[in-house]
Amino acid sequence: MTTTDKPIGAQARSIFVIERADANDGSPDNCVHFGQDVRLTTNGNLMNRPLYLSTCQISPISYARFSRNQEVCVINQKVYSTVWKIHPANGNPKERLGQVISADEPIIFEHAATKQYLFSDKITYANMHGNEFEVSALCAGTKSKTQILANENKGT
Repeated sequence: MTTTDKPIGAQARSIFVIERADANDGSPDNCVHFGQDVRLTTNGNLMNRPLYLSTCQISPISYARFSRNQEVCVINQKVYSTVWKIHPANGNPKERLGQVISADEPIIFEHAATKQYLFSDKITYANMHGNEFEVSALCAGTKSKTQILANENKGT
C-alpha cells in the first residue's frame, strides 16, 4: 500500500468503501459509529471482486518493505485481519464510543486484532504511479509514562 502528498484527486485506487464487519453488531442504523468494527473495501472499479485492507503481526517474512513496520496490503478474503475500528483523531475515544461519525471529522483507523493504527510516513516508495509514501500499521504514540499522563490530562 502507498499514499501520496500530491493533490491528484479521487481515483479508483484511492477510494475505499467502509462496510460493517458484522451485520448483526447491534447498530440501530446504517451510519458508521465510533468503535464499530468495519472493513475497508476497494472501489468496485478497481477490480472485478472486492479487496479488503488487511494487516497482521510483524514476522520475519511479513513486514513493511522500507519502514519495517507492520505491513498493510489488500486481500480478497473477509477474515479477521481485515477488521478495523474507527476512533476520533482528537479527544478521548471512550467518550465518543457509539456516536455517529460526521463526514468531515478527522478519524483514526485501529486494527482490531493487533491494536496498531493505519500509518503513513515520508519514506519514498517508487512504483508505476511515481514516487509515493509507504503505508504501514504502527502505534506512533509515545510510551513514556509522563507523556501519557500529560496527554490524558489534556484529553488527547
